[in-house]
Amino acid sequence: MPPAYPLEEVRRLAGLGPPRVHLGKRNAIDMVAGALTLKPEDAGAYILALIGRLTEDNYAHTKTDHPPPADVYGLPDGGRGWYIKFAIQRGRLLVISCHVPGEPLRTRSGTITYRG
Repeated sequence: MPPAYPLEEVRRLAGLGPPRVHLGKRNAIDMVAGALTLKPEDAGAYILALIGRLTEDNYAHTKTDHPPPADVYGLPDGGRGWYIKFAIQRGRLLVISCHVPGEPLRTRSGTITYRG
């Protein structure tokens, strides 16, 4: 199954930042802030930078269990792997999750684990 959202559009919206982007607090900002010991605003900037680096090879799958469909990507960064889940709704990028993977995540380019 191909991604639900064009990655070019996802990266474009991520570059615009709020209000065109909504970052989930509990499953994105708090998770990144805790993993990297960052302030929430720095965690948000880090998440947007990760999204800006995504390529088609980082795509894992699309979750359709809850609307809207959400694309899942995995990205190694700095010796750590990241699970990133997002959707686009009403012209806004919704970053639902960004955290270290709880289990190995298979992407088009390989498997992402906690250690990247």
